[in-house]
Amino acid sequence: MSAIVSWPRYVWPQVALSQRVYWQDVAFALVGAVMPVAMGIFPMVQVRDLPAMASGLRPVDLLAASGMCVSVIWIAYAVINSAARRRETRTYKRLRATPIPASAILGGEAVSAALPALVQSAVVVAVAVGVFHVPLPVHWGIVALGIVAGAVTIALLTFGVSGLLPAGELSTWIITPFVIVMWYLSGSMTVATGSASTVDRIADYLPSTAVVQIVRTGYFGQDYVAHGLSSHPHLGLGEALGAIHQPLGVLIAWAAVGYVLFRTFFTWEPRAARRRSRRAATR
Repeated sequence: MSAIVSWPRYVWPQVALSQRVYWQDVAFALVGAVMPVAMGIFPMVQVRDLPAMASGLRPVDLLAASGMCVSVIWIAYAVINSAARRRETRTYKRLRATPIPASAILGGEAVSAALPALVQSAVVVAVAVGVFHVPLPVHWGIVALGIVAGAVTIALLTFGVSGLLPAGELSTWIITPFVIVMWYLSGSMTVATGSASTVDRIADYLPSTAVVQIVRTGYFGQDYVAHGLSSHPHLGLGEALGAIHQPLGVLIAWAAVGYVLFRTFFTWEPRAARRRSRRAATR
């Protein structure tokens, strides 16, 4: 019981340390801070003059909700860079020499990665409401659930994957195309029309798509999980929670995969990281 009680005391100093290290590289930090906001707003600019659809919502409304999720998807870029850098500078090795448990280090890093995403999502929705006259969310709690659960999931998954990638800046170059693909397939760039394609149905099992489905459903109080709906009837809070069970399950599954990868492949020292990268490349 005492270990459970003291665990948060280890996590929050780790969050503070992670944030301090993150902002030491101003150029990287600014890219990570500004790019997700720009990527979330730009699709709205392209469709701002389009009329309302059959559902009564404008394309800019839908892209505002999904624009909040771009910062969550972009966490993968920030985490992979941070993990590689802190491994190379032996920051993780020094932390492992302290009484801080590995789970607290991972938890602190995940929370630290999620904090900027929450602020960026708030900026996107503020611009959407103030500039594009998008309505405020219907179910704030579900929107927050989607953002937080998605942020933690992608952070855990990326930390796990980082143990399989080469050290240094090469990891960032490798992960960036995957971030862009997740962004595109999530539906954050365009508003889908017509029946769902095979690619759409496969994309349902990506964490990025799951976040968008949860946030859109909560934002408008309508079912944006099921495909092929001719109309989107309004849902109460309980009904909306029932509608998001599939994407929420997808996030939980990916978070579990990320944790398993972390326990199996994540490395704390640069030399070990390079050895594992070489072994993975030769398999």
